Amino acid sequence: DKDGGYTSSTYYLPAIPLWVSDFNKNLNVRSYKDSTWSRLKEPHIYSDFARADNFKGEKIISKKNGAKPILPLNFSEMPTGSLLNGFYEYPQGDRSLVSLAIESISRLRLGKGNHPDILFLGLSATDGVGHHFGPNSVEQLDNYLRSDKNLMYLIDYISSEVGLSNVLFVLTGDHGVMALPEYLQSQKISSGRVSAYQRKKVYTKIVNQIDQAIGKDRVVQYGNAFYFSRQLSKEEREIATQIIKKAVRDIEGVSEALSVDEILDLSPSKLNNRLKNMVHPKKSPDVYVLLKENWLWKREYGSSHGSHYDYDSHVPLLISKNNLVMKKNSSNVSTVDIPVTIAKILGVNYPDNVDGIPLKVDFIYE
Repeated sequence: DKDGGYTSSTYYLPAIPLWVSDFNKNLNVRSYKDSTWSRLKEPHIYSDFARADNFKGEKIISKKNGAKPILPLNFSEMPTGSLLNGFYEYPQGDRSLVSLAIESISRLRLGKGNHPDILFLGLSATDGVGHHFGPNSVEQLDNYLRSDKNLMYLIDYISSEVGLSNVLFVLTGDHGVMALPEYLQSQKISSGRVSAYQRKKVYTKIVNQIDQAIGKDRVVQYGNAFYFSRQLSKEEREIATQIIKKAVRDIEGVSEALSVDEILDLSPSKLNNRLKNMVHPKKSPDVYVLLKENWLWKREYGSSHGSHYDYDSHVPLLISKNNLVMKKNSSNVSTVDIPVTIAKILGVNYPDNVDGIPLKVDFIYE
């Protein structure tokens, strides 16, 4: 939460357990003000496997005059609010979550009963570091190295308390990320950031034109999408859609605007199917503004995700058990396949109308 502690909601329980409150007190994120995030390995590791440090487009976390986006990062140079609110975005936050996981395993006696226990961990540093510095950065490489140590810390504990023969590990991600536009440009790849000024100018023009054509306050722009009043006639919807389609061509980096109906009517393909999966016939915006490949709405620094392109959609999926022979599957699978795969492995029934398809997992031991 914004105070640097772990929390929950009343959806799950009326209040967080006392032992979680004690964990938060002992964690004491404010005490990290005297800590430093330094490189874990020797310099040649980073020169071999990451791009140059201090790269244009990286976020400058430190508020110190003349600060650069490089390691080491002294947390004392961050505003206290940023440290508390964004602690989960750094490797140190992931380490604290692993420690909380270990505490949870102990307190809840996970793996000690006759029925399977499932522990979900959302390690967020890769997302935060990726947003701030991009996927090819020194910072992200160092985060990966630290993630490896954090996961091994957890695995060693589970091994000692439960035994690895009694555990199945599944590792994946929720999305990919685009490389920094500045890095892509250095590799002679067409890329860029959408101008906030140009975007605002065009969106203001769109709303004004629609107001004049069909009446005020009948179309709302939110983010990079447009919502239509349910009272609009078919003709009025078409007028508003065409105004949007024509105007967004003036925004550098924009590919096109498509209505929900147009997206749902796209011919089947890998990219089109992703667009279809992101919309709902009734709940989604009426018109989406789509970017060209390798372009970002994020206009000042860092990177982001959210497109239907491969770099935003490709994530790792590892299913591992102790002493297994490694086997690779190069076919296309989806993250929604994971829950039904776990259910099948455990012999648990699940509803027929879920999206996932169970993967064929063969446990071949060494």
